[in-house]
Amino acid sequence: MKERNDCSSMLINKMSRRKMLLGSMAVVAGTAGSGRKLLLLNPDNEKGPFPLSLNTSTISGYNLPVTSQVELCAEAGFDGIELWMKDIERYVRDGGSLRSLADLLTSSGLILYNIIGFAPWLAGDDGMTQMKKEMDVAAALNSRCIAATAMGLEGINRRDFELYSECYRQLLIYGD
Repeated sequence: MKERNDCSSMLINKMSRRKMLLGSMAVVAGTAGSGRKLLLLNPDNEKGPFPLSLNTSTISGYNLPVTSQVELCAEAGFDGIELWMKDIERYVRDGGSLRSLADLLTSSGLILYNIIGFAPWLAGDDGMTQMKKEMDVAAALNSRCIAATAMGLEGINRRDFELYSECYRQLLIYGD
């Protein structure tokens, strides 16, 4: 048998990415309320070669409010966070404000690297209007980026590439 020379060969029991993430976030969530200090990603507060950011989809199964997501991410030592629009919308619907969420992000020391929303901006005027509203939310929260996926399309039609390009150009102009 040929010996593998990579990280996966070090695992005796195979573990799926989902199981690993769920297990590690369960430890973080369980420790957060226990009064014990979390094992920080960067205990000496030294910056590595690149910032670490948590996409909150990895903890979405816990149905945490967006404020708890931010607090756990900061406490765990991440440099940044990627929030989901549905969580931001739920926070605002429940009485929170974009200003208070922006303040929480700032006070936590986290950079909001991205917001993921899946607005169907390529599928017509309503989708473009939704995307622009989500871009306004991203701007209010000082997000560096927003996901612009091809949601809402049944399929990619090569004859429509010019239309897709024009829609994307509209997003770039709006975001400028």
